[in-house]
Amino acid sequence: MAHKDWPPDETILGRPGHARKIQAICTWLNQLFGRGVQVAWAKQDPTRIDIDVSTSRQDGWTVYDRALKRYGGYVYALYRPTDERAGTIAALTALLDTMFQDCGQKPLKEFEADAFSTQSAWFEYLMPNTARADVTNLLKSRRYVVIQGPPGRGKTRMVRQILAENYNGSGQTIQFHPNTTYESFVGGVAPLQENTASTNTLGFRFAPKPELPTAH
Repeated sequence: MAHKDWPPDETILGRPGHARKIQAICTWLNQLFGRGVQVAWAKQDPTRIDIDVSTSRQDGWTVYDRALKRYGGYVYALYRPTDERAGTIAALTALLDTMFQDCGQKPLKEFEADAFSTQSAWFEYLMPNTARADVTNLLKSRRYVVIQGPPGRGKTRMVRQILAENYNGSGQTIQFHPNTTYESFVGGVAPLQENTASTNTLGFRFAPKPELPTAH
């Protein structure tokens, strides 16, 4: 079904927020109705029609083989109905409501309460809380951890406590913001400080430089 006033699908699917919502819904469905088995799946980037549904997913849901082989690249979210009817209703409500809302269409007045209740349930998985134990466990097997979330949730304080109490203050934190670049925390090419008059060269000379001093 289409409507002349709706924006193109590409506009909706390309929004980072839409992809995160669909992933949160699938996580919620797996937790609530999966019973230890994956019943929902979402693609990381819905616009990548060149990426097919993963082979492992197709192997697990062979009943949908024909559809996935033909439309797999266009599928960016899946829910496999079980005998639990409530799960199917929840999946349809959450996925369709989210798609319509992102197209600017609000639910009918008589269904607003149900839509809000469903959204509140999966919304908890949109920005899950990160416990200190989760971070310290990850740092045992890797050299860095990326923590994201809205401001004022205690992320910086938790990281500083981990550095002070678990690593004797040894370590570095980098706060990402719009001015942060790849060179800020990994490295890049930087101009050399030299007297161009003495070297008879014009302009700057550049050389690789690890982690520019603007990182913090």
